[in-house]
Amino acid sequence: MNVKASNRRIDFKQAIIIVLYTIYAFLYAQNIDSKGNAFLLIMSIIAMLGLLNARPSLEFLKSVIMLFLVIFGFSLLTTISGHWPNGNNDWTFASANKFILCSFVISIFTHCASTEKRILPIVTVSCCICLSIFMIAQNSGLDLKNLLTKFSIQTVDGDWNEKYHSFWLVFLTWTSFFSASTCFTNKKANLINLLIFVYTTVALLTSYSHSAILAWIISSLIFLLSKFNAKLLWKSITMFIAFYILTFPLIWQLFPASYWEWTNSINERIFARFLLFETASNAIFDNWFWGHGFGSSLSLSISPFLPELTSHNNHLEWISQQEGLFPGGHPHNIVALIWLDCGLLGALSILFFVYKSYFWLMPMMVIQQKGPIINSLIISAIVIFSLSFSIWQTDVVMTYAMVIVSLMVVIKGSLYKICSEKDYYN
Repeated sequence: MNVKASNRRIDFKQAIIIVLYTIYAFLYAQNIDSKGNAFLLIMSIIAMLGLLNARPSLEFLKSVIMLFLVIFGFSLLTTISGHWPNGNNDWTFASANKFILCSFVISIFTHCASTEKRILPIVTVSCCICLSIFMIAQNSGLDLKNLLTKFSIQTVDGDWNEKYHSFWLVFLTWTSFFSASTCFTNKKANLINLLIFVYTTVALLTSYSHSAILAWIISSLIFLLSKFNAKLLWKSITMFIAFYILTFPLIWQLFPASYWEWTNSINERIFARFLLFETASNAIFDNWFWGHGFGSSLSLSISPFLPELTSHNNHLEWISQQEGLFPGGHPHNIVALIWLDCGLLGALSILFFVYKSYFWLMPMMVIQQKGPIINSLIISAIVIFSLSFSIWQTDVVMTYAMVIVSLMVVIKGSLYKICSEKDYYN
């Protein structure tokens, strides 16, 4: 097969995945595994068809295999041994399947189809602008989803769905900034990026998710700071991540929820999160070395680990309302989930991959068009996964995967102007 034609097919399949996921995030995401599994399977099949024309690098495959063995090798042990009574064998098997399918989706984006007329950057920018406009319209009272039902298109609405596509908009926006800079002249790219920034900001400010707004604000500040010295900032971010992972349980023992009671007057949901994190910390220290087993947050009773407070009983009732388990079956913090499931051994394993990522991404930091965006993407992911998503349900796992996809688009993307306005319309 002609190499140029092969590259175009890969580029097309990459673009299709971005489009389909954006549609799914806005219209259908509901945190129901039966729906999410079907959509993940569709995305992975498209990716597999693309991988027939392009093979991921051997180093990438080694990294995926090593990560899989570390996560699910130990996780399987926690589910078959009586030492971890809260380990969940079915959850481990289902999570492993999702990991494998997501690996196919990520793999196709490790290939940069170097064609003269790539559509992936154009599609990425278009999806970002369309999603932000649709969100503004939906959040401002123009019920677009209700209009679609008149055409027999059954959509999903609600707080969780709004939060889901708000998270995706944050990640997609940073990828779109890079995509615009590779597709258009500097002057036009700056204008488009300004438009994207304004649309995204308005869309997020009108949305339900405070986590997405906070992630957008912090990542924007990181972007500005990275313009001065992206390499130094990446070192600082890596050190922060390492410190954060290692000390998470200890932080909430030294500064328990009672220390943060003043935040209740600012935002009750923030204080509720602090209560939840202290609860998770207490549960972690109950078995800090080995953890409680993979999937333990689904069945672990948190009643013995609730913070001791003389007031705010309404918040404590909210935390334990789900039959004495974590709300939603997880601690709403990805680091807490790692500690709960796998203990110190799990935390150290993740630190190893952080260490490897530090050296892998360092060469990118000296590239002006890439370093600041990579830093911003990583920080936005840290904020979001520290306040909300921290479970192996399909929709959430797809979010993990699409964050990595967003990074791959930037890391593997060409720095040359891959298409001009004239090329695109001719």
